[in-house]
Amino acid sequence: MKNINKILITGGSGFIGTNLHLKLKKNKNNIVINIDTKKPLESNLLDDWVSCDIRNYSKLKKIFNSFKPNIVYHLAARTDLDGKTIRDYDTNIKGTKNVLSLVTSNKKVKKFLYTSTRFVFNMDQNPKNDFDYSASTVYGESKVISEKLYFDYLKKLPKNSVLTRPTSIWGPYFGEPYYNFFKIIKKNLYFHPTLEKTYKSFGYVENTVLQMIKLCNSNAVKKNEVYYLCDYKPYEIFSFANQISKRFNKTNLIKIPYLLSYFFSLIGSMLKFINANFPLTLFRLKNMTTNSVFNNGNLKKIQNRLPYNLAKSINKTCDWFIKNETNFK
Repeated sequence: MKNINKILITGGSGFIGTNLHLKLKKNKNNIVINIDTKKPLESNLLDDWVSCDIRNYSKLKKIFNSFKPNIVYHLAARTDLDGKTIRDYDTNIKGTKNVLSLVTSNKKVKKFLYTSTRFVFNMDQNPKNDFDYSASTVYGESKVISEKLYFDYLKKLPKNSVLTRPTSIWGPYFGEPYYNFFKIIKKNLYFHPTLEKTYKSFGYVENTVLQMIKLCNSNAVKKNEVYYLCDYKPYEIFSFANQISKRFNKTNLIKIPYLLSYFFSLIGSMLKFINANFPLTLFRLKNMTTNSVFNNGNLKKIQNRLPYNLAKSINKTCDWFIKNETNFK
């Protein structure tokens, strides 16, 4: 008889968490609970949900002591860029410290995976090393602090512990900004904001959760290293957007000069001050026109092949989008 895995996910009601939860439930040897303040996106995951704010240490401790997990995936975080001060991202700091404290004090926990973010760097930075921090957002700053907490607990963490940084992850159950990216393309309102080619490390979410599971179960991971979660071949952004357009509308996209895009994004940024939603802002323009490629060769050694190529990933996401367009944002 195979051993039963008792798996605890924090933030399992979010985008990546939902996909991870669905993947783990397919294995009958897994018993999964999801700790989140929000209910799951899928009704068939409701029975696994425990409502809890990870900043509430006493309640979180009761859940750990009652469930006795042997595997913990820590995804819970505030990830938007709207916060003004570091206190706005207390979930990422105090919440992470609570999780680390409980993981290290519970001997039954044998495997631990923490998800940080590529935003611990400026989007246009070419870091000298994985810890050449230079976050340009308060969200990124909060994740720098939480990563340092991870290393404070490093010696006490289980041998199978891993620090991951998701890059730009997209796919079913996504929210902003990629939900809006697909929506604008589907409505034939997307114009590519530069004539130049831009390359980025992107990841299709079903590939991402497979990478996470493989990392968590591998004896070859090094808990003092960083593993970037993304597909192994960088995307050329116009080609990526154009393939989505062909799938939705059977049409090719149009490129426009950067200066014209800058004008529209300036308007979008000004409208944001009055809480008006506009698809292009200065931040998004910079993000879309800045090369951002990360080396995940250490991850490829652990999970060499990914099940979804770009065409298959786009097809699955577009099918999901059409079916759920009125239900998810």
